[in-house]
Amino acid sequence: MKICLFARYPEKGKVKTRLAVKCGDGQALYLYKKMIATVLESLSEFKEEFVVYYTGCEQNTAKGWLPDYKLHKQSEGDLGEKLTAAMDDGFHSEQEKLIFIGADCIDLSPEIIHTTKAYLDEVDVVLGPSSDGGYYLIAMRHNSPELFQEIDWGTEVVFEQTLTKIYESNLSYKLLPELVDIDHWEDLPKDWQEEVEKLNV
Repeated sequence: MKICLFARYPEKGKVKTRLAVKCGDGQALYLYKKMIATVLESLSEFKEEFVVYYTGCEQNTAKGWLPDYKLHKQSEGDLGEKLTAAMDDGFHSEQEKLIFIGADCIDLSPEIIHTTKAYLDEVDVVLGPSSDGGYYLIAMRHNSPELFQEIDWGTEVVFEQTLTKIYESNLSYKLLPELVDIDHWEDLPKDWQEEVEKLNV
């Protein structure tokens, strides 16, 4: 099994731009770093199965950022093309199960990953819907590029469109509990809001 975390190198003004509308670039950068750290710490028991697919920097910079993780530069193109390339890479290296996640869902837990792995023994695809109409996790046991084609990425119909692709491809699937992806200030836990409001960044 391989867990593929898609992440952008944390650089001021380049991450969580929708959050920055409310709190500014400095606080948005702080929050993004905290989000990545939270996800990696929460899922630390799976560290050996992690590959971080990074963008926004060169390899040496990425190694300095996350020195303890396997790293792979994201391919060019939109998110669908990046996911397809990572999926091709994963199955080409004889992985039997691939799990794709991002850094936007701080409620990702070991239980979610264990459940996903168990589900993949039974079905072709596992999908974790997010409250914004997208998904925080997608996992599969076969190369299924159609799941990433003709999707309106970054919109509230991503989950719905992906589910349609699953139906059209006659793939079996299971759904995980709905969780929150943090894109806007209102998505943040109250204690995170209070913490960042005290910062002079």
